[in-house]
Amino acid sequence: MAQSDIDKIISENTPRLRSFVRGKVSNRDDADDNDDPDIRMLRSMVWQEFDNALGELPEEQRLAFVMTEIEGLSTRDAAEKTGVGTNTLLSRKHYAAIHIRKRLHALYNELINS
Repeated sequence: MAQSDIDKIISENTPRLRSFVRGKVSNRDDADDNDDPDIRMLRSMVWQEFDNALGELPEEQRLAFVMTEIEGLSTRDAAEKTGVGTNTLLSRKHYAAIHIRKRLHALYNELINS
């Protein structure tokens, strides 16, 4: 798959991802928590860190993660759409998940130790 194809898929999915992240913050069912400014602030920090972590990923890893975890495509469908093998896609998704997990863990440690 050419770099321009990857750029196109990512640019098409970035608004959907941003809507997903922002929608999860504002469309929760537990209204009591949404009324608490501290909880709203913490949620916002977590989603912002998640969004930043996604933005730091190499394009291929970000694409693999977004397609399978956010868009809900199967691994096979995402691999076919990107033109790579299933194992390659799984590897990219794995490295993306490790990076995101580290970033969120760092935020957790920062919040706990402050």
